[in-house]
Amino acid sequence: MSDEDFIMSTDVPRDAKIMSLLISSMGISEYDPRIIVQLLEFEYRLATELLSDAIQYADHSGRALVRSSDVKLAIAGRASQSYGVLPPRQVLLAAAADRNAVPLPLLPTRAGVISLPPLEFQAHPAPFALLD
Repeated sequence: MSDEDFIMSTDVPRDAKIMSLLISSMGISEYDPRIIVQLLEFEYRLATELLSDAIQYADHSGRALVRSSDVKLAIAGRASQSYGVLPPRQVLLAAAADRNAVPLPLLPTRAGVISLPPLEFQAHPAPFALLD
């Protein structure tokens, strides 16, 4: 189904059509159709969590109705928890240079077989033990 057929279809929910238009407006022409479902799920979950937080803020203030200030506070609180600020690029480059300055140990080879490095040098050691 092409984008135009998808958008004009009466079987497709309105939010899915809008998400498809957003993706197209970003210049993305080829994508897995399941990405729309995934993005919608993320959108609904985020909106639900934000509104739930806003309701709790209004309730804590002794109000039955949610104000825009409650929603703004919920957004600010969620953003500070979920999306951390990265260090400046120069700091990351310096840390990477320090880390990469240490050479990795040489791996012994036996008749064309490369063994794994010792456990302390493995990023993700196997979560199981091999039997002899």
